[in-house]
Amino acid sequence: MSSRQLLIDVPEAVLLAEKTDEVSFARELRMLAAVKLYELGRLSPGPLGRFCEGLSRAAKVNPVNLDLTIYLTREGRQYVAHAMPLDVVSSGPTPEAAREAVYEAVRAFLLTAADQGTLEEVLEDCGYERRTAGLSRDEFFQLLEDL
Repeated sequence: MSSRQLLIDVPEAVLLAEKTDEVSFARELRMLAAVKLYELGRLSPGPLGRFCEGLSRAAKVNPVNLDLTIYLTREGRQYVAHAMPLDVVSSGPTPEAAREAVYEAVRAFLLTAADQGTLEEVLEDCGYERRTAGLSRDEFFQLLEDL
């Protein structure tokens, strides 16, 4: 697949304010654009992965039968993990630490949504569909505790 390079002028003040260099900022803009296009439904998962090639490694996980894609980027000395389509972000000093941190953040996010009674709505908003009979609240919490 061919690609095209875009040239975007960014004021130096923006780079200074973000405490980043051109390469890191370009990677972040590319990731943010991909995430936003995906969020708007203008980019499906396949093209999303191709759009982000070279930026991150995608990893499939299966907490409580949810498919997540974890995008990893490096920002300075930190690694940032972004769990899509839940749009949960965390970071760590290594890729493994960032991945573990985002899994814990996803777990906390799901527990909070379940506790507030909004879990089904949140999952529907993220594009998930129920495939099996629903779990009771206690069964759901136990599954999350076992992760």
